[in-house]
Order: sequence, then structure tokens, then C-alpha cells
Amino acid sequence: MASARFTPRRRNALIAVWLVASAVGFILVESHPLITSAIQNFGSVFAAAIAVVSIRRRPAPHRRAWGLVVASLVCWAIGDIIWSAFDLFNGERPSVSVADIFYLAGYPFLALGLIRMAKLRSKYRPARGLALDAIAMTGAAAMATWYYLVVPAVEGVAGLEKIVWASYPLADVALVAALTMLAFAPGKRGMPTVLIGSGLLLMLVLDVGFAVLPRFGGESWLDLLDVFYPTCNILIALALLHRNASELIEPVPLIFHRIHPARVAFLGVAMFTPPVMTAIQYAQGTRTGAPLLFGSTLGLGGVVYLRLAGLVREHERSQDQLSILASHDALTGLPNRKLLTDRIEHAVTRTTRTDEVVAVLYLDLDRFKAVNDTRGHEAGDQLLIETARRLTTCVREGDTVARIGGDEFAILCEDLDSRGTMNMIADRVVAAIAEPFTVGDGVAVVSASAGLMFPARWTSDAESILRMADAAMYSAKDAGKDRWRVYDESMQAEENDRRTKEVALQQALSNNELELHYQPIVDATSHAIVSFEALVRWNRPGVGLVGPIDFIELAEETGLILPIGTWVLHRAAEQLDQWRQSFPDVELHMSINVSARQLDQASFIETVESALAKLQSPPASLTLEVTESVLLVDRDWAKRQLESLKSLGVMLAIDDFGTGYSALAYLSTFPFDIVKIDRAFMNNFDPGAGGATVVEAMISLSHALGLVVVAEGTEVVEQLDALAAIGCDLVQGYYFSKPLPVDEATAYLANHASNLAAQRAA
Repeated sequence: MASARFTPRRRNALIAVWLVASAVGFILVESHPLITSAIQNFGSVFAAAIAVVSIRRRPAPHRRAWGLVVASLVCWAIGDIIWSAFDLFNGERPSVSVADIFYLAGYPFLALGLIRMAKLRSKYRPARGLALDAIAMTGAAAMATWYYLVVPAVEGVAGLEKIVWASYPLADVALVAALTMLAFAPGKRGMPTVLIGSGLLLMLVLDVGFAVLPRFGGESWLDLLDVFYPTCNILIALALLHRNASELIEPVPLIFHRIHPARVAFLGVAMFTPPVMTAIQYAQGTRTGAPLLFGSTLGLGGVVYLRLAGLVREHERSQDQLSILASHDALTGLPNRKLLTDRIEHAVTRTTRTDEVVAVLYLDLDRFKAVNDTRGHEAGDQLLIETARRLTTCVREGDTVARIGGDEFAILCEDLDSRGTMNMIADRVVAAIAEPFTVGDGVAVVSASAGLMFPARWTSDAESILRMADAAMYSAKDAGKDRWRVYDESMQAEENDRRTKEVALQQALSNNELELHYQPIVDATSHAIVSFEALVRWNRPGVGLVGPIDFIELAEETGLILPIGTWVLHRAAEQLDQWRQSFPDVELHMSINVSARQLDQASFIETVESALAKLQSPPASLTLEVTESVLLVDRDWAKRQLESLKSLGVMLAIDDFGTGYSALAYLSTFPFDIVKIDRAFMNNFDPGAGGATVVEAMISLSHALGLVVVAEGTEVVEQLDALAAIGCDLVQGYYFSKPLPVDEATAYLANHASNLAAQRAA
């Protein structure tokens, strides 16, 4: 929340206000020193407070770097307060005091914090090169600082005062090292970097001024310089609080490294600093420390040589990496689509001269999108890397496993002795992917649908081969997923039809081609209507009314289920309000199906909230139905989502119960209110036989857990009577009604309401 309020306009306004305050202090430093001192203290303490607030928003792994920088600002704030206290209580400031302890302590804290940030940013670059940059610049700065700042500053001074005065210029050398590493570290160069760099440079300028001005009779200017030190603190603190402050520690992968001229220029300055200093001394007729300067020249020259050699090696290595990346996937290291197509064309060309069998297996991960949405992209990347590893263990040496995009992979097998060998490889691949994946601290379950293509001699075009294998893969998805299919010519027509249907489905919402049908859910004993289930239909132009079995799976795969699901939710809620207003004597509910893709979206909670905001009926009159399969990918995520939905006041139902995976366990694990027994049990439901015993056990268990039971697929009166006899609460099926268009459902409900009124009147 703090970062959202700290806008660039407010940041700039804060800097402007502080600069004005500094100018006021600058003007009043001689006539009103206490006012100036108060301005300084306020600036230092305010900067420390900003920095402390910023550290609270940092993730734990990065708080060490932030904490070191914050510690430096806190030390300087304490030093300013102590320094001002001497003015207030003693009337004069000593040359050395307790304040110097805090001032000097701030420098190593700040330097270590910035070095830590630079190391975090350099995750993808060898740290040795960055260290050599810092050594070169620090060595040159140390030499110049010693001869031109330290030696003159301590001349004629003895004891503790000499040590303290010499410590400040040397502390600046540590800042030069930190600033060099941060400047040369890879990464973004946005406003946080500009702010923190500006604060450091200003601090170095002020420190040099403090060391140089007394030598030229400028002692009176020292109090004026003091006014601007809090400005350095505020600039650094604002960098930490900035909304993009994470750029200070975020590593950036280096795909290509070039030798930047500015880096070479800095290294040149570092290397030639000692020789230039030697030349100046000879020109002035002095040779103080000539051996040390000569040794420094050799040492810095060696460091710069090593660094330049390293830069050349990094440049050459990055060029090699670029050539690899041009033909390989950066995440998994597998060949990419370009390299795969080249190998396919070469392999097929060879088959014109030999009798070898070549095959291409094209596979797609089922429900990978759900893992990506619920666990995050990092977890998705882990799953893709593990998938690549499993695929390489399923094939023979010399076969090509490639990642061709997203969660799609392809395998090229050459020199096969028969098609049967390839069939066994395809079986191994599908079985390997079906094994649970360990992702982070949890388990993810996905599967693979694969299409197998055996190129003929006339199909040498790699893209055509991949397109045919892709068509076979979609045929495997349509057949139920977690399997593979061999391409035949009819599949291409199916794929073309699928793509045509996808385009038409994209237009269905905007063209008002979707409509809802409603199937009643009734009390098993009284036969009173309790609820309606909203079921979507597609009135497709040129085709007619299309049931969900013909397009819902396509909508799931393409993501169109999200806008469709939102439309169904709002439209069904509106219809519920209309019916409850028209038939106030019927305490009606509405059931709406929730797809896996919807539940996987964190924003789905907000979607339901927006629907409830418009709903005039109680939230509990809305029931959201989910199937067991949507709970498989990440149980913890699904449980959190369902609990969030439950907190909104809606009812939750588990649909198609009994057809899936660990059905009974779900009843006590998740916050369901209703259990809908799948219609498959009704097909074998024979009162007095085994099928009835299974259903009775389900009903007993559900009732023991306080759940309402709905039996789907109730078709005949014998089923209805038997279900009522064993305690089933509600039933749904063709015995009462098929799903009806809204007008017919309204008439059906009106008839029921009329009968209900007549019964009450009697």
C-alpha cells in the first residue's frame, strides 16, 4: 500500500521541498545555527525513517542488503543528533567526538549493503570480473586519496584526532568500491539507481570538500557543506522506498555481453592514475613514495590486464551462447523448433536412400496452464524442466527431444527398425509424464496427449510433418487425453474443423449466440422444485443448437471458458432474481458449473463477488458446482479457493461424485455443502442389487458429514422411489424434465408454483 501512495509526483515534490529547506538552512547557517541544525536533524531522521519503512516491504532473502543500507542511515542520523547536541548544550563542537563513531560506522554499512546489492544483480555474471573492476577503481582512488587528502589532512595533527581525520577519506574509498560495483553490475538503470547513485556522488563531493577546503582557507564553508549531508541520506532512502526499488537487487540474464567503452575508460583511468601522480611529483620536484607508486602502477596494470582479458573471454563466450540459443531452448536446453525442423528434413531426406523408419511424436501437457496459474511461473518452469528430463530418459541415444513452444514438445526418432519400436517409445513417454511431479514443496499431476507421425517419402517438409503430428495430438486430446494417436488423413480434416470451431466460438459471446437452458432439481420425497441447474448451449449459425459436450473442452483448452463462465454466472444470477421475484412462494436456488480454468484463476473470487453484488437474492441461493478433476492439480490451492468462495456465502457442490480419484476423501477435506452422485451409478441402479448398495453407502456417508445429496440421471419412477426410500435428498434427471430454454423453464416453474399454491389452499 505504501508503494502505491508513493507516486513519482510525490517523490519529486518531496525532493523539491527538501532542497528548499536545505537552501533556507544554507542562508541561515551563520545567523541562526540552531534552525539550520534542526533542519539537518529532521532530514537525517526522516531519511532513516523512510529507510526503516522500506525494509518491511522486502522479501526475507533480500533484507540483508536493505538492512545494511538502513543501518548506515540510522548511524548517520544518530551522529547528526549528537553533533547538534554539542551546539545546543556546549555552544561549540569538538574536533573529535562520539558523533564520529556513528558517522564512520555508517560508511562500511553502506558499502557492504551496496556490494551485496551488486552481487545479487550479478547472479548470471561471474563475480570475479566485478571484483576486479572494484579493485582497479579502489586502488586508484586509494592512491589519490592517500596522497592528496589523507596526508595533507593529518599534517600537524596527532593522536586520536589524526586517526579520525584520516579515516573519513579512507571510508570514501570503500564507497568508491561499492559505487563501482553497483554501476558495473548488470541490470536496469531506472530511477532507484539514479537516486542512490546521486546520493553517493554528492556525499563523495561533500567529503572531498571537507578535506580540501581547510587547505585553502575555506574553513568557513564547512558549516555550509554540513547542510547538504541529509540530502544524500534522503536520496538514498527514496531509492529504497521507490516502487521499482527491486531493480537494485534483481538479476538480469545476460544473453549477449559486449565490452562497453565506458568500462574500458574507467579501467584506463584506474591504471594510469599512479603514473600520472608520479609525473606530477617529478614535475613538482618531489619523489615522496615513488617506489610505492611504481609498485601500484604494476599492480593496477596487472589487474586491468586481467579484467580486459576477462571481458574479451566473456564477449567470446556470449557469442558462443548466442549461437546455441539460436538453436536451443533457453529454459530446458533442448533443441528448439528451428533445429528440430532441420533434423526432420535431413532425416526424411535420408529415408529416400534407405529403408529406415523415421517418426515424429508431438506432445502437449494436459492441464499445464492450471499449474502455471495456481503455483506461479517459477513452478511452471520447474515442471517444464523436469518434463524435458523425463523425455530424454524415454528415448534412445541419438534421438532428438525438442521444446517447440510453451508446454509443447516433439521427439524425432531416426533409424527405427520398425513402427512397433516407436509405439513402445510413445507408451513410455505418456506413462512418464503421468507420474506425479514434485514442484516446489508440493505435488502436481499432469498428463500428456501426443500425436505420432510416420513421414512418407513424399512428405519431406518439416512444418507439414509437425502440423500432421499436431493434428494427431488433438485427436488424442479429443479421445480423452493421457494417450497418443497415430496420424491419418481424416485427422487433418478434424483439425481444420477444430480451428474453424475455435474462431466461431470466439465470436459466439459478442454475437449473442450463447444461451442457457435450465434443468430442475427436485425434492426426492415431495417432488417440489428446489433448484435449477444452468447449462450453457451454443446456437451456432448454420449448425443449430450445440450442447456443451461439443465445445466446452475446446473452450477450456483455448481459455475461452473464462469469459463464457463469467457470462453464465451473471446471466444465471439475473435469471434467479427474476424467478424469485415472479414466484415468491418458491424458495428457489440456482446451480452453476465452475470449470477447472475458472477455479484456477485467483481473480475468480472477484468475479463471484461482482455477481453477488448485483444479486438481490441471498448468496446462499447460489450454488457453485465443481467436479473432482478440478481438485487434482493443487489440492491446497483448490481448498483455499473453495474456502474463499464459501466465505462469500454461496453454497458449494461436488459434481459427478464417485467417478474420480479419491472421492470419499474430498467430502471431509473440502468445504462442500452438496454431493451430486454421478449419473453413471443410476445406469446400474437396481433397487435391491449391488448398485443400490453403493449409492446407499454414499448417501449414508454424505449425511454423516452433514451434506445434502443429489442423485443425477434419475430417469424412471422406480429409481425415484428407491432413492427416496434410502434417504436421498434431491434428484435430477429426465424423469422430471430435460434442460429447458428459459421460456419453457419459466412455464414449468409457473405450473409448479400454481400446484404448490393449490396444495396450500387445500
